[in-house]
Amino acid sequence: GEIARDLSGPISPAEVIHGNFGNTGAGYATVTETFDLRIPAGQLVRRGTYRDSVVVSLYEGHPAQAQAAQLIAQEPVELSSTTATVAQIAVSGQDQYTMDFGFLSEGAVRTADLLFRTNAAYRIDATSQNNGVMVNVYQPQSDPIPYQLRVDGSPVGLSSSALVQLGIFPAGSAESFDSIPLSVTIGSVTNVLPGRFEDVITFTISTF
Repeated sequence: GEIARDLSGPISPAEVIHGNFGNTGAGYATVTETFDLRIPAGQLVRRGTYRDSVVVSLYEGHPAQAQAAQLIAQEPVELSSTTATVAQIAVSGQDQYTMDFGFLSEGAVRTADLLFRTNAAYRIDATSQNNGVMVNVYQPQSDPIPYQLRVDGSPVGLSSSALVQLGIFPAGSAESFDSIPLSVTIGSVTNVLPGRFEDVITFTISTF
């Protein structure tokens, strides 16, 4: 649970890995000490391979007088870690989100937040199960009800797959999600039969 460091300033015995070499009289003695390297959680960095080199130094002396120890040998330890691609998306914090309009009326509006995070260049697309209209679940012969999806205030057509967002890995990104406001506005409800009207919009995040 301690952090080892070099002898550049006052340290405690707990900040060095130390042990004793006994005199066997039969050649070199070996002592094995174990250490681990930890990468703190909660980091969102650009995908790729990261490297560093740590120099481990061997000193002769007593841990209680570490500053007086004599440097005997040094050996580099090469570090390497590869980050996987992160691409996550949600609507108002949920994997499946329902916008319930209750009894439909023309011009009714509901809002939500599109949340995403990624560590690579990305694009977000939206597709509609019914090509941008709500259909009557109970009476399919009814006229559909159109609606307008807006992402960050801009209208998005859903007659086919539509690009919602395109970008690079956001500078200064952290573990938290970026947020884009969504809104849906109901169009004309004339000439429709009574029933339950639904559509499903699927947002997909892709990296490249």
